[in-house]
Amino acid sequence: MSLYLASLRQKQPEKLYSGEGVVGNVLVDPTAVIGKNCRIGPNVTIGPGVVLADGCCIKRSTILKSATIKEHSWLDG
Repeated sequence: MSLYLASLRQKQPEKLYSGEGVVGNVLVDPTAVIGKNCRIGPNVTIGPGVVLADGCCIKRSTILKSATIKEHSWLDG
């Protein structure tokens, strides 16, 4: 997935998610809900209907459709 995200960065950077707490290449479906004070990236893909609660830290991971990540969770690869 990291190669695909790197390719997006070069060819279509507008498709990558940006904002406070985002590091590196991150792709987020528009239907996903991101809580406050989350740290996301690098190399993270978040699918449709995903809910990230406040304070999550996600690195090198793919979060699949309709997943819910609880408060202050830490996911790394």
